[in-house]
Amino acid sequence: MPEIAPPVFLKEGQLVERLLETFQKTRPAQVVLSRLAVGLEAFPVGLSDSARSFLLASAFQNRTGIKLVIAPKEETAMNLQQDLATLLPEEEILYFPSFGIEPFYPHRVLEDIAGQRISVLSRLCDNPNAIVITLAQAVLEPTLPKGLLLENRLEVAAGFEVDQEKLVATLENLGYRRVPMTQEPADYSVRGGIVDVFPLSASAPIRIEFFGDKVESLRSFSVLDQRSKERLENFVLLPNREVFLEAERVTRTLKSLPEEFSSPFFGEKELSNRFPALEYLAPFLGTSMGNLEEYLLPELSVVAWLENEELEARKKEWSEKGKHNEASWEKAFGASGKEVLERAEKSWENLRSRGGLVFPAVGLSGPNRIIFATAPLPSLGRNLSIWSKEVSTLSEKGIRSFLFCETEEEKNRVGTLLEDERMALAPEVGRFSEGFIYPDAGFAVFTEHQLFGRKLRTRPKRKAREGIALASYTSLSPGDFVVHVDYGLGQFSGLTTVTVEGEKTDCLLLAYAGGDKLYVPIEQFRRVQKYAGKEGEPSLTKLGTKSWERAKEKVQKALVDMARELVALYAARKAQAGHAFSDDSAWMRELETSFPYDETTDQNDAIGAVKKDMEFAAPMDRLVLGDVGFGKTEVAVRASLKAVADGKQVAVLVPTTILALQHFLTFGERLLPFPVRIELLSRFRPAKEQKKAVEELKKGLVDVVIGTHRLLAKDVGFKDLGLLIIDEEHRFGVVQKEKLKKIKETVDVLTLSATPIPRTLSLSLSGARDLSVISTPPRGRLPIQTEILPFTDEAVRDSILFELERGGQVFFVHNRVETIEGMRNYLLDLIPGLKLGVAHGQLSEEALERVMVDFLVRKYDLLLSTSIIESGLDIPSVNTLIVNRADRFGLAQLYQLRGRVGRSSEKAFAYFFTPPWSSLTDTAKKRLKAIAEFTELGSGFYLAMRDMEIRGAGNLLGSQQHGFIEEVGFDLYCQLLEEAVGQIKGETRVIRPEVKLALPITPFLPQDYVSSSPERIEVYKKLSEMKNLAELEDFRAELEDRFGSLPPKAEELLRMVEVKLLALEKKVGELKAAGGRLEAVFTSEFPATRKTIEELRLRLPDAIEFAFTPGFALRIESSARRGTEILDEAKKLLLSI
Repeated sequence: MPEIAPPVFLKEGQLVERLLETFQKTRPAQVVLSRLAVGLEAFPVGLSDSARSFLLASAFQNRTGIKLVIAPKEETAMNLQQDLATLLPEEEILYFPSFGIEPFYPHRVLEDIAGQRISVLSRLCDNPNAIVITLAQAVLEPTLPKGLLLENRLEVAAGFEVDQEKLVATLENLGYRRVPMTQEPADYSVRGGIVDVFPLSASAPIRIEFFGDKVESLRSFSVLDQRSKERLENFVLLPNREVFLEAERVTRTLKSLPEEFSSPFFGEKELSNRFPALEYLAPFLGTSMGNLEEYLLPELSVVAWLENEELEARKKEWSEKGKHNEASWEKAFGASGKEVLERAEKSWENLRSRGGLVFPAVGLSGPNRIIFATAPLPSLGRNLSIWSKEVSTLSEKGIRSFLFCETEEEKNRVGTLLEDERMALAPEVGRFSEGFIYPDAGFAVFTEHQLFGRKLRTRPKRKAREGIALASYTSLSPGDFVVHVDYGLGQFSGLTTVTVEGEKTDCLLLAYAGGDKLYVPIEQFRRVQKYAGKEGEPSLTKLGTKSWERAKEKVQKALVDMARELVALYAARKAQAGHAFSDDSAWMRELETSFPYDETTDQNDAIGAVKKDMEFAAPMDRLVLGDVGFGKTEVAVRASLKAVADGKQVAVLVPTTILALQHFLTFGERLLPFPVRIELLSRFRPAKEQKKAVEELKKGLVDVVIGTHRLLAKDVGFKDLGLLIIDEEHRFGVVQKEKLKKIKETVDVLTLSATPIPRTLSLSLSGARDLSVISTPPRGRLPIQTEILPFTDEAVRDSILFELERGGQVFFVHNRVETIEGMRNYLLDLIPGLKLGVAHGQLSEEALERVMVDFLVRKYDLLLSTSIIESGLDIPSVNTLIVNRADRFGLAQLYQLRGRVGRSSEKAFAYFFTPPWSSLTDTAKKRLKAIAEFTELGSGFYLAMRDMEIRGAGNLLGSQQHGFIEEVGFDLYCQLLEEAVGQIKGETRVIRPEVKLALPITPFLPQDYVSSSPERIEVYKKLSEMKNLAELEDFRAELEDRFGSLPPKAEELLRMVEVKLLALEKKVGELKAAGGRLEAVFTSEFPATRKTIEELRLRLPDAIEFAFTPGFALRIESSARRGTEILDEAKKLLLSI
């Protein structure tokens, strides 16, 4: 048996190397490696997944010619990639994903996938030693020929001579789209001597700054604030697609397509980077494609085939679908695409003819079959003492045990637990998909996730991106409704340039009722906010009337009343005595270690806040907000265990039976290893069982009870209730809420809500309510493949069967109750034997809940429903959503519906079916294109969130408040609420005075410096909101970073703002320049005493004069005539005060 040095003598990283070296010395591994070295096939058996990774790493390390590993499923490939990245240098392991679409089918390739594929192909051109892990489909799919990729890569480096115009032409040729502001992959923008570009293969966009035709600098920058982050030496610009097609020819071809090919992409009748299935379109236009195999030659001599029989099945399925779909395209285009299928077949045969490492060899015998006697880990039942005994038993047999944790944080957490159990075993950092025991090698690999009985979260290697700048949804476009704090609700007509005394300046033009117009000068832009309050058009304010002031006063009065009640309740609760819970126990550490996901920062903050509240003597009253699936339930689970560990009981109150069952299952799974008894109280349980549970609850035999309003019945009592958890309190009736008030007086209360509210509102409520907002989705969540397709039998059948074949369930939304039975019959005729449930709002509550529960426990494959599934359901097995007549839904509704899927590591699909594209309204087309493009949490997320936040504010604060939000707009409402809370708490409100500048100068941003109107407005708005000189200097740096050196007029604008800020600091309310004099008029806060005046006279000896006009003022002689001279003199004067 090979010897392993004790881990205590090994430096970080050396342990894995030593284990791999030991594995390679075993006889079965030696036989495999020697066969591969001479070109013979090997059929290893008896290897678990991670043990298989050890063998593949050994083969790669020994340069046997293995360069390609083909896996049947993405999860298998991901696990293998991450296993190998622990055993080998991570940069050598490349994952080449599949398009994720059927061959010759009009689905769009996700940009993440397109970027990853082209990046891997480029890296293979430069690194012949890399090992590629891929799927059967990806081997068969068409790619850009290697020669074409090499011709169309462009390296850009600091100091390179690059013609800027040629670079822009190259970007167009490579499929990038020109936009005013670069925010999303495949965007580029040009501003003077600066070119911003967001390569698909990058995690952040890149700023290229030119000096003439020389690249002066390269910097990555943030999407959120557009500021540079770090300098780069160079980067390689890659194509955005794996195909080059002549735009005019494609457009001509698309225009000839029949109506059944219409979709948002086909319907546009023009070539677009987002056009679906371009790689499959190429052969119909006479363009040849390549495949993955050519990028691996000539070094490739050995191919590893994982789950060999399944790979053949996948290949057969791809080929059959390809033939079927190609035939219909051939009919439509009048040309053949068979070349793609023929090349795929030939490539597969070529790979089969090379040396092979084939897993597993079912039923094979003979010299090719090599047996590895590895054993899977025994079931440990989350029990550390059982594991401790297993480690001792293995040690007696001469087998050393090693425990691997995925992250340093988990290693520390597990290390603490092992110390609690007095186990002398130090965990190591390393990520393996599963553990195994290999007696021949003398070691056993244990994994932290198996030890604690949790499922390993497969994390695709995706670039972490920031989303979309918030300004992209608060920025103004002509036609938007706006609120001017002083003048009320108007409509933005655009940014307009006006001439004042011969000088140009920019103004916002707002339209009001009766055709009135208001020009808002740049210094007042901060008083204008984008209106958000209700769907449809709000009523515009009539200028010159008192209506706006009256509306504001009414809202202010109501908010003061509400704030008074909130603050009083908050103060009273904080003054009460409650139970101070103990610090975290070993149970809590074990529970936290067993969590199957990585906590987000928001989630960790919420958990920390809840624990801190519980450990305080006053009763907790905390509200945790966050979308379904963002991790609120885990917050509740941990709070529950903390309460039970102190001998207290927990009640979890939910509005529906389906939610009660869902929580019962979740709590039961998470708290299984602990001596915690959980009961469910709902009408689905027989009366006898309910009665028994109630009696035992009173005796203290039940630790956690989960139920609907049944928990509020008179017969329900507790021996020692310590924590009440309420889910979606706004969905309970008045009677239930009154009962809740009585219970809530003395116990800790944790309220959960899936209604999102923005941070602006949560900040406004600070000091009146303890709030935690979870706004970050779980890490590793995959984007949802979103398709807009015409409704056809074939498309509907294929989308349902695809999900059922992979063992999942389907939501089918048909939003008309009167025709839902007809849709049910249609689906049953289309797919005989389909297990289908129907749910809609006209069913009785009991019947509706029964259908939902049956779907949850998988009695049905498909749930046909109206939009009632829009919120509240979290079913990981549902990964396909179908929406019929998606053109009839709003963007927020479509976003909410799509959020019901994609809650597991499985890739999710959302199909939005519509009538023929040409028959849809322009509004519907825009909405559908937005939802298709924004598959991640980008600007589409913000647009939808805006609508949901407003509804959420109504849920949180009451329907009356929703009406007030409609009257004054959401942003002003939040501002007024914050003021009201501050007023009741006795906080002094600081009102920023306006400084008037009566100077013969009208600076503005030249259009050739900032060409985009929305960006110019954003710059003006930020300048009008500047609070101090440090902020202004920072903003100057931002402008120079984003747009280049400031031109004279822009410089004047910033210097004017500087003078204003100095005036504020010196308590000057007005600056005037006229008749050869410069006058500073002070505010009432300035101490105009004899002593002050004498000091000013000493500081300003040149021709000075004091006056009271009626405020105190000083005047100096001024010879300045031009803008910059006047600003210089004004600054000098202010600095002397």
